[in-house]
Amino acid sequence: MTIKNMLLTLLVAVLVGCGNVPRTEAPELSRSDAAKLLAELGHSNVTIVAVVNGIRAQEMGLMSSPNVATVYFVSDRPMQMEQYFFYDKEIGWFYLEQSYEGGRHIRLWTTAGYKEIKP
Repeated sequence: MTIKNMLLTLLVAVLVGCGNVPRTEAPELSRSDAAKLLAELGHSNVTIVAVVNGIRAQEMGLMSSPNVATVYFVSDRPMQMEQYFFYDKEIGWFYLEQSYEGGRHIRLWTTAGYKEIKP
């Protein structure tokens, strides 16, 4: 994980789950929605091992928030077996990454599909 992605992840964590603003209680991420999100991320032959709602383990420590979930799984990709997702009341469960290829933009995966958001 690059420094930029770690900082973006930390920023999203602060905005989504931390702070002194009223929070929306996220519905738990279901196994079926986790499988949909992983499929949108390009995984196939997915077997969900566990969905841990409210916790995300990361290099900088453990993050606890009702708006985060960690999914442990096996798929056709041999190196990746853990993925985290965030919750937003308008778009539901999602994964995002910041990209500078072809210009600055955000890549967003939800259970409804994939899209790029540009300035």
